[in-house]
Formats: sequence, C-alpha cells, structure tokens
Amino acid sequence: MDNLISLIPIIISLGALIISFWKLEITKRAEKTAIANNEISIRTMITSARNRTDDLTIEYNRLEFVDGKSEEAKKVFEKSIFSSIENMLNVYEKACSLYLDNKVDKKRFRKDYKIDIRKLAENKNISERYLSKKINDFGSINRVIKEWFDTESDNY
Repeated sequence: MDNLISLIPIIISLGALIISFWKLEITKRAEKTAIANNEISIRTMITSARNRTDDLTIEYNRLEFVDGKSEEAKKVFEKSIFSSIENMLNVYEKACSLYLDNKVDKKRFRKDYKIDIRKLAENKNISERYLSKKINDFGSINRVIKEWFDTESDNY
C-alpha cells in the first residue's frame, strides 16, 4: 500500500510532463502557422503595391504620348506614382522588419525576395530618392541590403 501511495506523485508528474510536451507541440504548430500567414500576407501586400505602381507608370507613359494633356495632369500622375512607390517601399520595409525580427522563415524570405531587394538597391531613382542614408525612412530595407549585398563593394 505504501508503494502505491509513493507512486501517485510520480504518476502525476509524468502526466504533467506529457501534457507539457503536448502543449509545446501545439505552440510550435501555432507559431509555424503564424509565420506562414505572415509570409502570405507579405507576398499579397507586395504584389498589390507593385501592381498599383506598374499601373500608374503605364498610365503616365500613355499620358506622355497623348497630345493636349497639360503639364498639371502629368504632375498629378507623377505625385501618384511617387506615392505608390512610397507605399510599395513601406510594404518592403515592414517585410524586412519582420525578417530582421525573425518573424518569418529567413531562408525562404531571402530566396523569395533577394531579386526584389536587389532591384530596389540597383534602381538609382528609388535608391537616391528613398533609400539614401540621408533620408533613412527605410532603415530595415537598408539593413537587409547591407546584410545581403555588402553595398560598400557593389557586389550585388
């Protein structure tokens, strides 16, 4: 009888251990789901922002070839394009921030966005206007560029 009574705390401890491992596994699955949702959300936002910028650029280029369009109309389109580019960069900034904070799968993120980030860094109009060290509104993008491409030696 004494042996049975002494086994009860051991059985309870083992039960608590099993429950702890079970909850840990549930938490890991939830974290993986959250990371996947972040990645899907990032891709959707980037695609939407890029499409908006592309659409405005196409419209602007059409506008340049139409006679009788005023300079004022062109300036309105330019402002819209710049606003759209800033919106796209804000999405990349958020994505890079999640990358730097380990909120996404870093290997997959690098694989998925390396070309996009390189294009941002190499685009003189964008890099000079938005990504220069003087402005620094997009610090996370700049840190990712530096981490991935070593901009000092221009090996990107």
